[in-house]
Amino acid sequence: MKQKSRIFNTLFTFVASLFLLSACGDSAALTENTQDIEKIITDKFGQDLHFTEFRISNGKGPRGKVVSSMGMTLTTDPSSLEAESWNYSDGNWEQISEVTLEMSGDAKPEDFMLSLDELALPKLQEMINHAKTHLTKEKNIENPFVTSLSISTPNRAPKNESQFLIFLQPENGGTSFNLSYTLEGEFKEMDY
Repeated sequence: MKQKSRIFNTLFTFVASLFLLSACGDSAALTENTQDIEKIITDKFGQDLHFTEFRISNGKGPRGKVVSSMGMTLTTDPSSLEAESWNYSDGNWEQISEVTLEMSGDAKPEDFMLSLDELALPKLQEMINHAKTHLTKEKNIENPFVTSLSISTPNRAPKNESQFLIFLQPENGGTSFNLSYTLEGEFKEMDY
């Protein structure tokens, strides 16, 4: 997969997410109740999905309420080398772009994509709760706010080296803390 194309798509999707967050009403934060995330995705796209990117961004709406935007790049047919980038916010889906994947050598798209099962969304709430508890314990920060979370998939490494990244900061802003987890939900490290 071309790194340049991936960086552009990630940047474009992030900017679009920020725009959507600033325009949103008072939708609930997806990171506060992750049980519904898989249902939201499968209601739109079905079960047989493969992802190269997944992220949720949180922000404060006009009345101080937390609003979320979810973005992903996915396909139902990895062998087609075609994928789509989508954003979900305030109950609505919007397609952001179409993506053509490029492979080199003997690589297969499935080598770099996570299936819906591999994405491990049911473990997400456990990871978020652990991240908040860990930050409170280690840095004495009460009520940390999840600003974003994402799946980091390596470009040239096996997909099992992918990791969840959870970004937290104090409730009223300040230093951002990045906590990483394996796809199985094992804590790896905290950085800031």
